[in-house]
Amino acid sequence: MKSLVARASPFFLIALLCGSVHAGELNISGGDSVARVLALQKGKTVTVQLNSGQELTGQVRNVTEDLAQLTALTGREYFDAVVVIDEVAAVIIRTK
Repeated sequence: MKSLVARASPFFLIALLCGSVHAGELNISGGDSVARVLALQKGKTVTVQLNSGQELTGQVRNVTEDLAQLTALTGREYFDAVVVIDEVAAVIIRTK
């Protein structure tokens, strides 16, 4: 199992980059998790980058502690995806 620091590192990088683009859109705190970041984006379009490098873009429909459901996948509009939270390397969120 990856350490919390290794799993959270991509989020700190994304937060720094997004914070410089438009402050206030994306805020994380020490107790946040991938599941929480995704849950806060419910109904919005996000891109998740998996540990394999594959990216999926879609609207967040449901999030549990272990899984996230994305709908209306870009390029696969008639499909949904269920993503294992532990396989998410980064959550990319448009802030502008």
